[in-house]
Amino acid sequence: MAILLILCAGCTVPRAGLFAVNSPTEEVSEAAIQAETAGDSLAERLAKRSIPPDDEPQMNRPEDTHDASSDSDSADPTPTSATPPDFLTPDRSAIGNVSDTGPATDQSWFTTSDSEVRSGWFRETAREFGSEVWQDYTNFYDCETLCKFGLGLGAAAICAETSIDSKFDAWFQNHVRSTGTDALTHNIKWVGDGVYTVPIAFGLYALGSLADEVPGAAELSVWGNRTLRGFAVGVVPMLTMQVVLGSDRPGYSPHGSRWTPFVSSHGVSGDAFMGAMPFIAAAGMTDNLFLKATCYAVSILPAFGRIDYDAHYLSQAALGWFMAYLSVMAVNDTDVQRFNEHIVPVFQPNQYGVAAEFRW
Repeated sequence: MAILLILCAGCTVPRAGLFAVNSPTEEVSEAAIQAETAGDSLAERLAKRSIPPDDEPQMNRPEDTHDASSDSDSADPTPTSATPPDFLTPDRSAIGNVSDTGPATDQSWFTTSDSEVRSGWFRETAREFGSEVWQDYTNFYDCETLCKFGLGLGAAAICAETSIDSKFDAWFQNHVRSTGTDALTHNIKWVGDGVYTVPIAFGLYALGSLADEVPGAAELSVWGNRTLRGFAVGVVPMLTMQVVLGSDRPGYSPHGSRWTPFVSSHGVSGDAFMGAMPFIAAAGMTDNLFLKATCYAVSILPAFGRIDYDAHYLSQAALGWFMAYLSVMAVNDTDVQRFNEHIVPVFQPNQYGVAAEFRW
């Protein structure tokens, strides 16, 4: 029993394992070992203490460990690498060009996409369009425009309430209408149909979002804008006058072109109104007299087509064209006033108001 204790005292127990307990009867003490190895070198001391001759004592050697749950005699496992697992390693490519000395230099996530730019343009232009139409209505119902409308309505009344309309219709059908005029008016009839004209005008207006990419897109956008605003301003009074005047188409009523309020709904030609609007708007965008005259001449063709088809009297077609003209003039007045008048809100500490600027 004593010999066994002496051997245990001379053995080295791994530090990760249990503490070694010396028996009271142990004959070789730690002090004795130190005295015995006082003059030896480090290697000799380590050899005597049964410690592996490394530069540093091994904390947890594989050959000193034993797994009680394993009964196999497989080879010692290879120590794990100090490299951290992949899921702990940040993916530098996913967060941009990150340097060790400063913040990320790739800030592409702050770049606004083209779709966001265009959606912002549509929101802004919708608000601007509403304010413009409001000013257009103000111009359309001002004293000057109402006086012009009264003069045009008076001229239409003279034609409708006399024999002028009926005689002109008979003369046109007998002396002017031909297969050539029918072919011409057939090809341009769609211009007076709002199912086609309104979407085309809206599409031209939407080109404003591509003004920096497509040459001429800005001018086409202005054309579409003025055409749409003309529709928005004039369509309500035009539809109202159709019913208020109440006259019917040629050959449909014994009253002819005479006004019979609220009896029919053809007192004003809607095709003449819709078809003239884009060309009158285009005429207001140019100072070239030839181009302006050409646009006005083309704007008359839809009204001419309604007379050629014997669908409206002269007074009805002319009144539709004239209401389109007044609508576009109201729109043009708004665009002119935009450069001469500026009204902006003013916000200051403890007070607010409106500032107005007028130029002449």
